[in-house]
Amino acid sequence: MLGRKASGCLKTSWADCREVITWPVGQFWHISDLHLDPEYNASGDPLQVCPSAGSQPVSSAGVWGDYLCDAPWILINSSIYAMKALLPSPDFILWTGDDTPHVPNEKLGEEAVLKIVKHLTELIRLVFPETKVYAALGNHDFHPKNQFPAGRNNIYNQVADLWRPWLNNESISQFKEGAFYTERLPGPNQTGRIVVLNTNLYYTSNEQTAGLDDPASQLRWLDDVLNNASREGEKVYVTGHLPPGFFEKTRNKAWFRPSFNQRYVEIIRKYHHVIAGQFFGHHHTDSFRMFYDDTGDPISVMFLVPGVSPWKTTLPGVNNGANNPGIRVWYYDRDTLQLQEGRSRLRRLSIIWVTPGHGHILFKPHPRQPACPKVGEGVSTDRSLPGPGWLSSLHAAGAGPDYAG
Repeated sequence: MLGRKASGCLKTSWADCREVITWPVGQFWHISDLHLDPEYNASGDPLQVCPSAGSQPVSSAGVWGDYLCDAPWILINSSIYAMKALLPSPDFILWTGDDTPHVPNEKLGEEAVLKIVKHLTELIRLVFPETKVYAALGNHDFHPKNQFPAGRNNIYNQVADLWRPWLNNESISQFKEGAFYTERLPGPNQTGRIVVLNTNLYYTSNEQTAGLDDPASQLRWLDDVLNNASREGEKVYVTGHLPPGFFEKTRNKAWFRPSFNQRYVEIIRKYHHVIAGQFFGHHHTDSFRMFYDDTGDPISVMFLVPGVSPWKTTLPGVNNGANNPGIRVWYYDRDTLQLQEGRSRLRRLSIIWVTPGHGHILFKPHPRQPACPKVGEGVSTDRSLPGPGWLSSLHAAGAGPDYAG
């Protein structure tokens, strides 16, 4: 439960909120799909603004970006600094991948992929030097894109070394084998655990794992980790890039191969009493997925975070495929990992404003909303989660079992 003082928080700034929210409330950031386009250039030829627009002309590009393009450096840099301004000392950060632009493989290469991951890693470490980051690779964080192998390779090795300041030795070794790992979360009782998955192994576009029963033995490993967590009385957050289920903007598009989707759902059903939350990206949308038991009762939920990149998807059949840049902060109980409140900060490119003298975007709270969480108001677009009944509330707000992950 949130501390008693937190329930009446109606302060006008997040700094004020931090003064009244008390133990055991924790906070963490979730960011995803930064998709840096290093060649973004708002001036000049509309056909030369950004490689991520492909052959589409970008006629009204702004300095902060365009909906036909992936994110320029200034947008990503400003977003990370905005996180620092809004919540300077989170318990940890979830960073669920997709760092490179939407361009053909021949326009990148392994060296370019690693360079982008390195630059973004250095930025996050610079802004949050004392904060633990649990990072996952996205399907664009490999060369060729999507083609993640089920074993050691140079990109896994290089990224593990880049993320060494955030990982223990066991996680580094595990990451080099398959780009997944688990660690204990910070907290008073050390009973929280994070599981970071490489779900790119299950992608329908990944030819490297086609025909494999359990790539890198990750599903067996996940079962073992959750089984041990159950025995030890731990609660677990599960995170990764590609989510199971369908893309809500075109329901005939599944990301996992069917056998992997089924096995993932089976594991969630088996260990739902252990799993306190699931956090994924890839969709660039502020959304969620429900998981149900055999009788149709909701048992777990997966939250999808908005992307920082505003890029308009080129998937066939998708209308209005662009998105406003977004970041999300979660409030949770440090003892139980129960989620209390999630708030997404979304800004239209046309109204992003600059702090005088700093040049950093601020993701301001909506003027009609309190700037910090207020408990017990029911489910809203800010994902307020009112106690034990919140699964049923989200189920009622969603599309039901026929549209579950």
